[in-house]
Amino acid sequence: WYGPKSSGKTMLTLDLIKNILNQEPDGVVLYIDSEMSFVKESTIKWMVANGVDVSRVLLLQEVCIKEIFETNILKDMQLAIKNDRVKLAAIVLDSVQATSVHALPTTDKQIEKADYTKQDYGARANYLSRIFPQLRAFCRNYNVHFFFIGQARSGGKDFHGNEIIITNGGEALHHEIQYKFLATPSGEPIFHETDKDADGKPIKIGHQVKVVCQKNKVSDGQDKVGWIKIEYMKGIVDTETELVDICSKLNIITQAGAWLEYN
Repeated sequence: WYGPKSSGKTMLTLDLIKNILNQEPDGVVLYIDSEMSFVKESTIKWMVANGVDVSRVLLLQEVCIKEIFETNILKDMQLAIKNDRVKLAAIVLDSVQATSVHALPTTDKQIEKADYTKQDYGARANYLSRIFPQLRAFCRNYNVHFFFIGQARSGGKDFHGNEIIITNGGEALHHEIQYKFLATPSGEPIFHETDKDADGKPIKIGHQVKVVCQKNKVSDGQDKVGWIKIEYMKGIVDTETELVDICSKLNIITQAGAWLEYN
């Protein structure tokens, strides 16, 4: 997943985690929080509210990308799988753009001396291209799903007036992954039916996300577009209405006034 800030990337990934843990009763998920925002975003409360066994979600807060891959994944987790019979179902890296090749400094003087505010994107891209063969073998050998969450920013508009979403850090990640989805807010907020704020305006409780499949190595589906409704602290909701809306947009269901017609 990648997209602008607060577009719903983390919520969509957590919903995938919920489904994976339901399918793997003995599995655990390693959640790597490079943005240091796991608790601030109330993600733990969200998982508890949605019935996710939080004890099976291992939280790792680390910024150095070398420590993440070489020490935490390819060393510590591999030993846990082999020696302790740990069933690792999935790994989530949130986000790859927040990682740094160098260790995170601890004092303001270190930050000023090393100029860590300007990350070396070229070094991170070079490291990803070298570590991916080992990571690919690890995921294949132990049947592990790996989810990357990436921040993106606006790169202006193209000739047709469409907004261009770009990321930084190199092309290694794009070439190695099997699926790539762009999640952007579609501009349709979800309001509470009855509750209103002090000014009498409806309270926003979620928004609709437009998802574009930009890469699919496994099956047909590239450039397909979908719309997902997300409520804060609840995740994906109203799937029945969403299914009807999608079928209507794809002309599977024809709508005439209040009537919906299929075949």
